[in-house]
Amino acid sequence: MLVGLLLASACGDGSTFGPRDPASLHTEWVVESAPEGLIERVVIDSVFWNPAALLPTGDDAVVEVEGPYLILFRNTGEQALEMRYDLRFLEEGGFLVDRFIPFGQPVRLAAGQQTRQEGRFVIRSSPDIGRFGLLTMQIVARMLLPEP
Repeated sequence: MLVGLLLASACGDGSTFGPRDPASLHTEWVVESAPEGLIERVVIDSVFWNPAALLPTGDDAVVEVEGPYLILFRNTGEQALEMRYDLRFLEEGGFLVDRFIPFGQPVRLAAGQQTRQEGRFVIRSSPDIGRFGLLTMQIVARMLLPEP
């Protein structure tokens, strides 16, 4: 089951510390799996991510890209649920650069509750990432009903 929602976010590509053209930056919300009826219950109220630093790793073929992220999830339903998610970073052309699995999961969402998830992501890429840039962050979720 895949559901995508494009949201604009402010983000740099690692080659500079300034923001990119907001029209070229995207966040995609993808529900990878969920029991019937849960797919539409979780919405994203707000997203921010910024790959702010390129860090050397000691290997000339690999750099780390680091930056903050903030996601506000909201359960619009009348029943609690649990969700696991990861962040997948894509470059120009939709090619997957790397994925990051945030700590503190599963995320529990009470009925009608908004939950703030924030931290710092670190992904690995080739030194060319500064040229091609990170253009999309996918938030890929797996939802389930909590056990009684």
